Amino acid sequence: QPGLISSRVLTDDGKSTGVLQAGRSLVQVRSVERLAILVALAAGLAALLAIILAGWFLTERALIPIRAAMDRQVRFTADASHELRTPLTIIDTGLQVLHRNRGQNFGDNRQVLESMSAETARMTRLVDDLLALARVDSGQAQVQLQPTDVSELVTATGLDWRRWRPGEVAE
Repeated sequence: QPGLISSRVLTDDGKSTGVLQAGRSLVQVRSVERLAILVALAAGLAALLAIILAGWFLTERALIPIRAAMDRQVRFTADASHELRTPLTIIDTGLQVLHRNRGQNFGDNRQVLESMSAETARMTRLVDDLLALARVDSGQAQVQLQPTDVSELVTATGLDWRRWRPGEVAE
């Protein structure tokens, strides 16, 4: 078994009279060393597990606003695509009507041309708004709030709505 032995030479008037040896078993010391290593290893693994769990929790919390922003961006892209598709469809339909009626003059197709012109203006506003949003997002432009006439906005929205629902009677 492992042990620790200490030896000393005994002398009397310069003459060696013997050797004194003392020893102790190292079994208990090694047992305590093994226990200390196991405790340190267990504490290290517990700390590592706690760090991993805390990191995962904090990462998930930090990703919540990012995921929400990405969801809003996806919805915005879908809405913008839909808003741009509608005027393009109306313009395309108007062009098809004009194509079929080549013999007619512009006066005969005034309503079609006015609708196409209004949708072109609407699409231009949408694209301008998208560009303004892109500038604000990139930090190149600042938003300047200004008063808005809500009654004018409601009237314009109502007119747009009537234009999209041609079968209904306008008041």
